[in-house]
Parts: sequence; C-alpha cells; structure tokens
Amino acid sequence: MASIEERVETLVKNAIEGLGYQLYDVQYAKEGRDYFLRIFIEKEEGTISLEDCEKVNNSIEELLDKADYIKEQYFSEVSSTGIEKIIRKENLNTSVFLMEIEAPLVAKKAQPGQFIILRIDEKGERVPFTISDYDAEKGTVTIVVQVVGKTTRDLQKCEVGTELLDFVGPLGVPTDLENKKRVAVIGGGLGTAIAYPQAKKLK
Repeated sequence: MASIEERVETLVKNAIEGLGYQLYDVQYAKEGRDYFLRIFIEKEEGTISLEDCEKVNNSIEELLDKADYIKEQYFSEVSSTGIEKIIRKENLNTSVFLMEIEAPLVAKKAQPGQFIILRIDEKGERVPFTISDYDAEKGTVTIVVQVVGKTTRDLQKCEVGTELLDFVGPLGVPTDLENKKRVAVIGGGLGTAIAYPQAKKLK
C-alpha cells in the first residue's frame, strides 16, 4: 500500500501545477504529541511568498478533506524550499547562545508561544525550539539555545552564513493574549526567552 506521503503527492500534484507551481516534497510525521503534513513547493522564477503558500493551501485544502487519507488530527503547512541561514549569533554564556535566522515565511506568520523545528543537515535530527523573537519586516526568527546534546553542540559550532537544511514553522498554538487588560509576564533563566515575545506583543 502506498504511504500517506505518496497518496497525498498524487492527490495534490495536478492542482499545484495548475496554479503554476511545482511540488517539491511531501512530509508526514509525528512530532511530540502532534502530527504534521508539510507540502513543499517551488516555482521557476522568483521566490515563494507567503501569498503563494496561502494560495496553494486554499486550493488543496478541500482535496485533502474529501480524500480523508489521514485519520489522525493533524496540522497542515505549505512552505517553500528556500534556504534559511544564520545571520546573527551571540554567545550569552558558555552553554547558552542566541541565533537569528533569515526565514521570511516563518517570520511573517509567527506568534508568541509558537515554535520551530530545525535540522542542520541531512545527517542531523529534527529538534524543536521556542521562538524567542521574530521580525516580520526583516524576515527573521530568533531562538535561544542551551547546549544539552549532540544537535545543540553542532548548532553552537555553526557560524553566521551557515545554511540550515530544514527550518519549519511556526508550529503550535499561539499564546492567547487578546483582550488582556493587566498582565504580569514572569520568566526565569531560559524562560525569559519564551516570555519576551509575549511581553513584546502586549506592549
């Protein structure tokens, strides 16, 4: 029997090409408690914009619902194969560092409380990191990382200009900050990195 990725690829390929794009890849995976369906697209000229992704997503959403290939509740995302790269790195202490990554599509949609999943290269593992800041106009996402294992050690060795193989997001449910009249945002240690975008949104 064909895999979910193969069935989805067959289902949406013609619709995507009919809009003037190319289907690059389909990924379906469980990450933590959640399932994610990711569809990557390309076009012959220019870069993929947020509007391109939304256009394709709106076109294939009904197809996916009618086909009902995926029985689990899942999050779907249409994204580009564009290269995300590190544009700023700052060591905060010997085991904690900050990285600002050029990722315009993620930055435009990011909200406080969400996270990204990155992979450095083909041999690396996919690891989640909370978004500690984002700039939609600049097209960047900032993460704060504590070195605790092989992937974070490898990431610490990456310098400005390093291109990341995967940088997927924003993922997760944003923090509910609507209609809040008086809020105390409290964070300690690395928790301040998580709290910062919430405080910034409320400003």
